[in-house]
Formats: sequence, C-alpha cells, structure tokens
Amino acid sequence: MAVAFVFIDRINHLDALALGALQRCYHLVLQGILFLMEMIDFASLSAEERLQLLEQLWDSLAAAPATVPVTAAQRAELDRRLDELDREGPVGIPWNDVLHAIRTRAA
Repeated sequence: MAVAFVFIDRINHLDALALGALQRCYHLVLQGILFLMEMIDFASLSAEERLQLLEQLWDSLAAAPATVPVTAAQRAELDRRLDELDREGPVGIPWNDVLHAIRTRAA
C-alpha cells in the first residue's frame, strides 16, 4: 500500500508541462486512432502490428510536447502544482529507494 502512495506522490510532482502535454497527447492519440480506423483495416493487423502503430503515434506526439495544446484549466492546474513544488520542495520517497525496498523484500 505504501508503494501506491509513493507512486501517487511521484505523479503529483511530475514536470507540470510534461504532465499537461501527456494528458493532451493521450487525447490526440485516441483521435488519431479513430482517424486511422477509417483508413486502415485493423482487423487485418496482428496484435503486435497494432501495438507498434500505437507506439509510433504516441512517440510522434511526445516528440514535440510544446506543440500539443494545453487548455487554460490545465495550465492553471500545472501552475498551481509548480507553485506547490517551489514552496514545499520534492515530497515522497525517491524511486530508487522504493525499487530497492521492493527488491529487498522480494529476495
């Protein structure tokens, strides 16, 4: 359970611009998939081919996060999170410490 809280805390302190861009990328990927579904017969592709196509779409959006539009509400939330991070500093357990604890417990 503690790992889940660390993970959530880690997500809350991601680079705010990257988080907003990733949220928008997610929606753009879904739009791209719908567009491609009209042009490509997905049923004829193997599961591996479909996963590769999805990865290529995602990578193409993630390669230029600054070009992905962010709404005013997203920008306000990102600014709030950055302000909180500036005030409080990083909170939580570093990922390497969490991973070490998991591996030590499993051994």
